[in-house]
Amino acid sequence: MEFYDGQIDPELFVKETLSVTANRYLRLRKFFIIFGVLNLLLFVIVLIASYVDMKGIENKIKTNIANELNSTKLLMSMNIKGALNDLFFLSDVIDQEFNILSQNKKNAVTKTLYNFIKNSDSYDQARILNTDGIEEIRINRAGDTLAHVVPKDELQDKSDRDYYHESIALSTSVAYISKLDLNIENKVIEVPYKLTLRIATPIFSKGILEGVLVLNFLGSTLLADAVNILKQGESMSGDKYFLMNSKGDPLAYIEWADQGIRTRMLGPDAAYAFHETFKRSNRDIFIQQDGTYSSGDIIFSKTTIRVDSTASKSNKRYDLVKVNVLPHDDLDESDLVLITTTCNVSYIPTLLKLIHRNQIPFFWLEAIFFFVATLYSGNLVKEIILENAIKVAAAYDPLTTVYNRRFGILFLKNEMKKIDRIGGVVTLFVIDVNNLKKVNDTCGHGAGDKLLRLVAERLKSEIREYDVVCRIGGDEFIVAFSGTGLESASSVVERVRLGLGKDHCEKFNGIGVDFSYGGVEYNKYKFSTFEEFLHEADERMYEDKKRRKQGRE
Repeated sequence: MEFYDGQIDPELFVKETLSVTANRYLRLRKFFIIFGVLNLLLFVIVLIASYVDMKGIENKIKTNIANELNSTKLLMSMNIKGALNDLFFLSDVIDQEFNILSQNKKNAVTKTLYNFIKNSDSYDQARILNTDGIEEIRINRAGDTLAHVVPKDELQDKSDRDYYHESIALSTSVAYISKLDLNIENKVIEVPYKLTLRIATPIFSKGILEGVLVLNFLGSTLLADAVNILKQGESMSGDKYFLMNSKGDPLAYIEWADQGIRTRMLGPDAAYAFHETFKRSNRDIFIQQDGTYSSGDIIFSKTTIRVDSTASKSNKRYDLVKVNVLPHDDLDESDLVLITTTCNVSYIPTLLKLIHRNQIPFFWLEAIFFFVATLYSGNLVKEIILENAIKVAAAYDPLTTVYNRRFGILFLKNEMKKIDRIGGVVTLFVIDVNNLKKVNDTCGHGAGDKLLRLVAERLKSEIREYDVVCRIGGDEFIVAFSGTGLESASSVVERVRLGLGKDHCEKFNGIGVDFSYGGVEYNKYKFSTFEEFLHEADERMYEDKKRRKQGRE
């Protein structure tokens, strides 16, 4: 068709052509708008799903870190308790055997303290002060070298020290616990830095006050020892650990990497590491209430170790792990604050910031969409890996909320090593819940779970805070009594058993609530391995089960 053939109006043709072009343009633009909006919505959905997944992973890590922190707190408190046991033991020996005013007896006391310091790597000094605060005896230990008795002309006047004034006024079998701080010699902080916890108690001879016994407990390894025990054989979530005093001053810092402690710092060096980790928010971190929090790409958990500055042997007041119910302004100077952090949850904060500020051009949206989809798939893999790590690393049994087999074995092995090194006692019981299968068959598995929780709750309610109860199998538990012999521990377990049978039989359609148990007290000359120790208790449990079964028949 010719343009000017006289049959088509040129003006109308131009208008129609422009209209068709405009419609095609509008349809194309509409397509791109709809396509872009759909992609944007899908992108937002994927982003939200990623965020929800990351929060789920974060919450799991928070739970794991909180469990790890509480376990660390328990182990540290048990170490302090062990130091108090050593102090009271030496005090009892001196009270009963020696009169330090006699030169012969003074020599005997010196020899006793010398042998104690020589054979213990937890202390670097033992002293006896007379009633005027003057050193009568001092045994020093420097590093890994042998202990030595300080000559008489080098003994010092300690009458101006807090631990002398606080302890000289105490009664027998009561100890003073100082704050954990850097050691000071001649009014100067000792270098290299050394954290020291001084524990002191008065000593008597035939009821007459003779002076004060002082032990310098090496707090420098307090945090490291606890972390090493927790990390044995497993990979926990925490990678940085801080120990602080009640004023918020960092005392010790440990960084864990590659199955070992990579960095260990004390005093001012620990303070520098704390400020570098938390930057300008470091003071806000300290004043937070005990709990688990997120700060940027860091998850951290915080707890307080309440240390009673006057620990009494007779009324068990040195159960050092207590619930922090006071504001931080009311913390005692002996209290400690423990913080664990991890930096494993920084996934896509930069992407979130760019979207929030509208700095992503439209033509990059498709590329970002595919990038986010790929990242989301990667997050799913990370979630599986982290979830498995968390399941392996968790220290608690999910059904009964007591410690699991892994933590129980670590605790007992550590107790055995400690007893082999410095003495003491630990008693182990293996407990097997009776009638669990009958309860499951008769009342359902929900009732069986309820029975296991009931036994665990009653055991936890009867033991002390520094004793440990663990579930090691389907219907089996172990209970470890630290510092308690077999006879005393047996009475506790039997009291639990009788209480269960008396109070809870009616809850399971008349099926008796009972358990069999076997206990054994650790003897380093009899048991060369942990497995032998556990096997002996297990055998005694089966003997008890057999006797009860024969009795019913």
